[in-house]
Parts: sequence; C-alpha cells; structure tokens
Amino acid sequence: MFAAGRFEDVQKGLRANTKLISSRGVTTNRFQLDDGIRNGPTGVITMDGEERAQIKRLLMKPLIPKALQTIKDRVEAEAKEVVRRFCIGKEVEGMATIASHLPVTVVAELVGLNSVGGEQLLHWAATAFNSFGPPEKPLAPFWASISILRALYPATR
Repeated sequence: MFAAGRFEDVQKGLRANTKLISSRGVTTNRFQLDDGIRNGPTGVITMDGEERAQIKRLLMKPLIPKALQTIKDRVEAEAKEVVRRFCIGKEVEGMATIASHLPVTVVAELVGLNSVGGEQLLHWAATAFNSFGPPEKPLAPFWASISILRALYPATR
C-alpha cells in the first residue's frame, strides 16, 4: 500500500500510472474486486489508460478555471450569506462554519442535488471514503447511500 500526503508526492503518484495501476486496487480492503457487482472498473478512480483519460477530461470540463468563472457570482453571494447568517457579531471557527459550507452547497446545486442538502452530501462522502478503508469497516452505510442515490436518479443505473 502507498500513501501520499504532500502535494508534490500526490502529483508524482498520480503521474506514475505505469507503476501505480489503479485497476489493481486503490483500497485497503478487497471491496473494489469483491463487491459482487463488479463488471469492470467501479469508477474513474479504478480506471487506467485512455478510458480514464477520456472520462477524466469529461468530468474535469466543468472544473477548469474558465468554467468556474460562470459560477463566481453565485459562490460570492453564498459566501456573503454565510457570513451574514453565521458570523456577524460572533466568533466562529472558519473551517467548520464557512469553508465546509460553501463547497457542499454550491456543488449540490451544480450536480442537481440541492434538495438533498450539504449534510447528506458530507455523509455520502464519508461513507464512500470509509468503503476504501480497512476490511473491518462495515460497508452497509456505503450500500445504503448508493440505494438512496439510485432512487433519486433511477436512469443512471
């Protein structure tokens, strides 16, 4: 198993696609290989080569600086609202109050999940992250999250 924490190390690891082969495993358990539904990669994180490059280009398109410029006003308005609602006249912890709120609120809107809410997105992110953890971590919360998403978006099955 490899782990990288510093930005430079992560960059090197992401570019070492001939040595660190994602389709051979990206988790500390066998979930990726033994999930019972695997018919190929379970997501872009477990893909390699041109297939990964094509999907990554598609997924990254809305995240390039030019595309993000189109939501700049929305992000600034949300930031001002968060400050107005939570921060004026109070002492707050910036990360917990502001920085964690903005991404999930704006991202939820961008992907059409604004009715779900940021707390649910954070829960789903945590369960997805935990599914890549040690074998003793239960996968039931992950599968419950997948069931909710499939119910919300039945056409994506």
